[in-house]
Amino acid sequence: MPWKEGVKVFCQVIVDIVHENVAKPFTYRIPDGMELAAGQRVAVPFGHMEKEGIVTALVQETDVSPEKLRDVIRPLEEYAAVPPELMALAE
Repeated sequence: MPWKEGVKVFCQVIVDIVHENVAKPFTYRIPDGMELAAGQRVAVPFGHMEKEGIVTALVQETDVSPEKLRDVIRPLEEYAAVPPELMALAE
């Protein structure tokens, strides 16, 4: 998948769902023109549902196969709902 130098094209998202098999971040594509930040709340496709999640990291590369990647639907706010200090503490 093509990407520009310095541009983050994927994000890791913790999805707001309680289940032991999903207690990990999932990788989503960031659509062209969308800007996201760690700590920002987003809407993402999850199975046949739309779920809320929190961006935990922005990355340029992923090991996830392209056919399994899905796009972030939209940011839920224009700012990071979780401040960087709390993101660092959560890690």
